[in-house]
Amino acid sequence: MRTSASTKFVELSTRFEGRVTWMYADVKGLITVGIGNLIDPRSAAVGLPFVHKATGAPASSEAIGAEWDALKANCAELGRKGHRACEAITHLRLTEAAIDELVLAKVRANETVLRSSFPDFDSYPADAQLGLHSMAWALGPAFASGWPNFSAAVRAVDFEAAAANCRMNETGNAGLAPRNDANQIMFRNAAAVVADRSDPDVLHYPSAIVASAPSAPDPVDPPTDPEVDVEPDTDTTEDIDGVTETETETDTDTETNTDTDADTDADADADADAETIGVGGGR
Repeated sequence: MRTSASTKFVELSTRFEGRVTWMYADVKGLITVGIGNLIDPRSAAVGLPFVHKATGAPASSEAIGAEWDALKANCAELGRKGHRACEAITHLRLTEAAIDELVLAKVRANETVLRSSFPDFDSYPADAQLGLHSMAWALGPAFASGWPNFSAAVRAVDFEAAAANCRMNETGNAGLAPRNDANQIMFRNAAAVVADRSDPDVLHYPSAIVASAPSAPDPVDPPTDPEVDVEPDTDTTEDIDGVTETETETDTDTETNTDTDADTDADADADADAETIGVGGGR
């Protein structure tokens, strides 16, 4: 885990789990200590370095086991009451140093499993690594197989989709809501880091960041057709009826018909006999 994420983990989990030096029953009736460290089954408790509250002397495995048994026998009721209900009825304590070591040992063990589930874990941004550790702390490190949509998104480095699929069921455990909210911030931060290609070693949580908006491209003038000189067509004209006439060139030096007089007489006779043509006649 990146340094920025590992140094934040204890603070993050303390915020959501508290820091308790005595054994207590959680909301599910499981015996717990430290920063939400499960010591259930019994064998997980008897090897821890508990000391007697009154004297500070190391507790024997028998004394640890006896206190664990007493809490487990009444775990449902104690779980409903909260961890403070167990303070007065317990006589053994973990030191602060012992809690720190217990937490760090668990983080190391969890990370081994997370790397197996997410082979590119070491390349993820610090926010994504911390978010995965947060989920592992609440669900157990092998949670990936039970969260197929979330896990597929993480493996695809689609942290926006991971944020949309990371919320744990809060039914009967409203205390998960703040952790869920924090996890979503972390995965969205990781998405922004990937989108902007910014420094993955920087942890942005508890701040929420967004990817920088892409800069708008320079405006491009629309293409224009090249100018073409068009010579007017002098060979054709169009009359008002839409019919094209072909103009005929006339020779100004038209030859004079040598039979002018004969043709004129014939035309005159034809004109005398012809009837007037109406306006509607064709050309």
